[in-house]
Amino acid sequence: MAETDTPTDIIVVLGCRTSDDGSPSEMLKSRVNQAAELYTSLRQKKTDCRVVVSGFCAQDQVVTEASAMEKYAVDNNLIDPKHIIKEEQASSTAENSYYSRIIVDQFEASNVHVVTTQLHMERAKIFFERLYSPDIYNVNYYECTHEMNDEERKHMEDREERLFPLIDEHIKIIMSKLTLPDGKMIEILQSSLVPTDVFNHGFTTRYGGVSTYNTLSSLNLMYSDKRRDPDVNVQENRRRLALTARFDPEKFRVAKCVHGADVWVIGDPQPNSYDALVTDNRQVTLAAPGADCPVVLFCDPVKKVCGVAHSGWRGTLAMIDAAVVDVMLTRFECKVKNIQVAIGPSIGPCCFEVGEEEAEKFSEAFNDGVVVRKDGSPRPFVDLRLSIRMQLEKKGVLPKNIDDDTRVTDDASKSQHPTQCTKCDPQQRFFSFRRDGTQFGTQVAFISLRESDDSACNIL
Repeated sequence: MAETDTPTDIIVVLGCRTSDDGSPSEMLKSRVNQAAELYTSLRQKKTDCRVVVSGFCAQDQVVTEASAMEKYAVDNNLIDPKHIIKEEQASSTAENSYYSRIIVDQFEASNVHVVTTQLHMERAKIFFERLYSPDIYNVNYYECTHEMNDEERKHMEDREERLFPLIDEHIKIIMSKLTLPDGKMIEILQSSLVPTDVFNHGFTTRYGGVSTYNTLSSLNLMYSDKRRDPDVNVQENRRRLALTARFDPEKFRVAKCVHGADVWVIGDPQPNSYDALVTDNRQVTLAAPGADCPVVLFCDPVKKVCGVAHSGWRGTLAMIDAAVVDVMLTRFECKVKNIQVAIGPSIGPCCFEVGEEEAEKFSEAFNDGVVVRKDGSPRPFVDLRLSIRMQLEKKGVLPKNIDDDTRVTDDASKSQHPTQCTKCDPQQRFFSFRRDGTQFGTQVAFISLRESDDSACNIL
């Protein structure tokens, strides 16, 4: 069969202790033997596959469990050495599942075959189910047989019973000690319009998280079961963002991104769908996610009210931003002259190419000025930021109180201004659906009222 760099199937062999001399224990041999049978069967079916042997070197061991498995497989002609991949970081079942998934994703593989001992399988399954989305991965499990005396069996049963309740704790431990795959710290852009002594706010970039898949690396802040980024990564990214930006991650409320014009006022019953949130509650941090769609912050420093909106092109046509202003005026008695708005990272008119039908809708809703036609391009482009500005100004928001790409002209300041193009930013600091495709990450805009004793901090 033809060899490729993108095998469709990955066999993951979970490690266990080696013998004192570094040779594989009988249990470890049984796992490799089971993996070899599966490997041979897949190869006979013309399936291109790789075998990941996973396990670290404990302090009292002389080699890694992965190395012991590799040597045994090669010495006994069980698996082609070119098809063996060593994963030598994992010191637990949780880490076996976590680090093996990174390798699976590097190969863009979807079929995963997990091999371990029967008594270990139930706990291993839970880790793999937590870290491998069923919409992305097809995970199969193979129990290997290993003869154990009564004492060995009792020891392993007791061990599994003791470790089973600690699954959540073990995952948290892994996440907390993960290093940064991009080697960069969290970077948060801020608007000069939003008073930092009253509001804690910012626009995230893609830097400083733990997500490893190329287009999701590294501070992806939204989970989808159709992306190669488990929810534990997203929750850890949010935890690290909360530590950096100094807010409570348990009181982090994020818009749902249904591309409508519904606004949830915190304290009201939560609606089924909403693309914007507004509050005067100091305990809550509001956020709007985006990956090309404009994310918009609203604040009134006089009435101490803040809001966010996910203003995609459909939401912009539905006047989501005007709806937020309406809520601030009617529910919180804000004065429109005091409302300040900041538009964050979003796809610019340079890159937001649309069809003629969509362009016509924008012309009708706003005016022809929001539609950009470029020489040599058969399709029109739309300026979402100008569309948002126009609907805000129509509601009475003062032009000077809207922070967008029209406010900064010098290049030195522009790179740190929040209104950047997500698709063509030269450093690719932002996630972009248009650039990255379906495996895209998500940044957020966030805002909250500061506690009365909370001093402003420069978090950039």
